[in-house]
Amino acid sequence: MACKRELVLLLQLPAAWSSTSDQKQALPGCPDKCGNIPVPYPFGIGPNCSREGFEITCSSTNSGSPRASISGLDIEVTDIYR
Repeated sequence: MACKRELVLLLQLPAAWSSTSDQKQALPGCPDKCGNIPVPYPFGIGPNCSREGFEITCSSTNSGSPRASISGLDIEVTDIYR
C-alpha cells in the first residue's frame, strides 16, 4: 500500500523578517509570487533576490501550472507562513 508522506519544514527566521509587518514583500525588482504562492524576503526567486539558502525555484509542471521548490532540493513549497 502506497503511503503519501508530507514534509513540513519550519524555520526560525532572523529578526530581519519583522513580525510587526502585515505585508509580504519581495526585494525590489524580484518576483513576489510563484503561481498563487507569495514569496516574501528572506525567500526569493532568482539571483540576488533571497538570503543565502532561501532561494525558491519556480518552474512549470507538465500541466503548465507553476511549482515552487527549495533550490537544489526536490522539496515542493506549498505556502510560506510567517
